Amino acid sequence: MLILHFVNKKRGKQAEKVYTERYDKLLEEIKKVQPQYASKELKEEIHNVVEKIAKPTTAEDWFIKAWSAQVDENYDKAIVYYERIIEYKPNFIDVVYNNLGNVLIGKKDFDKAIDYFNKGINTTSDALTLNAINYNMGLAYRRNGEYSKAIECYKKVIEIEPTNVELYIIIANLFDTNDDLDNALQYYHKAAQIEPKDARIYYEVSVACMKHAEKLFKNAVSHTDLLLADNWRNTAIKHLQRAAQLGDAKSQELLSKLDEV
Repeated sequence: MLILHFVNKKRGKQAEKVYTERYDKLLEEIKKVQPQYASKELKEEIHNVVEKIAKPTTAEDWFIKAWSAQVDENYDKAIVYYERIIEYKPNFIDVVYNNLGNVLIGKKDFDKAIDYFNKGINTTSDALTLNAINYNMGLAYRRNGEYSKAIECYKKVIEIEPTNVELYIIIANLFDTNDDLDNALQYYHKAAQIEPKDARIYYEVSVACMKHAEKLFKNAVSHTDLLLADNWRNTAIKHLQRAAQLGDAKSQELLSKLDEV
């Protein structure tokens, strides 16, 4: 069900599968309002339904209004509507908590967003919903600068999506941000095992290795330190070359600049 892509824009098909059964009656109403339902943009569809349901009387009605406000980035209204839904104690309260968390991310109120995500985790019994909430909570921690907690959230998502390359790259980036190069390279390596021709992975590895090399050069106190730094620099260039071979424009540009030095 397209209206329920709210769980995560990258996981629309999963959300569709999880929530279709809950909203069959609502879906029929939407189809009556918009015959070409499946081919229209999500935002337009929601607005058409909102126009029909001018006076919400059920949790589902309020949900449509709340989601419409969220799509429009009218976060204050969305919060009011979602909180109204909570009063009904619907069987999709986990979804409401998840959406409230996402709205609060939009408002950059990350601590409160995390509180709602935790409520969602404590009330859901659905594995895919739990997965989506963990992903969103990881985003909240990430934007709040709590990288270790973000990593733990994303690791839980990977348990359900073990071939999701994006997640491995995100986790690797977070480890690198925390100056944990060993773990960063481990997750980049896992990403490369899944998508060996993804140029982004090799570019990210090169950036991480070059950053480490520069740090070693800066703090070098012996010839051995300089040799180690040079080894890391060579490793960075090697991965940069691989990314360039796979067509990454940024890598090709950087290699050209290195050749000029």
